[in-house]
Amino acid sequence: MTNETKVAVATKRAQHTPGPWKLESAKPARFPEYRILTATDRYVASVSIMAHNPAQADARLIAAAPNLLTVVQIAYTILADIRHQWPGRHTEEGQGALVAMCEAICAATGRDAQEVQDEYTNANVARAA
Repeated sequence: MTNETKVAVATKRAQHTPGPWKLESAKPARFPEYRILTATDRYVASVSIMAHNPAQADARLIAAAPNLLTVVQIAYTILADIRHQWPGRHTEEGQGALVAMCEAICAATGRDAQEVQDEYTNANVARAA
């Protein structure tokens, strides 16, 4: 499966507003905020600017979320495939990395770990056939 196909599969299964998202600079206002918009300028979210608040960093992270999720999904698809025996796969660190990726996908999509694992296992089995 090519990276383009993996991105298409990850995007297809997304339940959120599709990315990419972008950060709009804060404008002077009584209650200034950073706005996160789609590539077509549709509103997604905003982050209020308050004293001692890392609002810009938070807003950048939120704006990057769809791309980050896609990257984790692609990496998990490749690394969770049992046919791909990468160095360290069977170490505590390697298994920890797979678990962390699965947990990130679960947190972003609202699915449980078994559902995510089954989906990726089934996708890899179907590709092998």
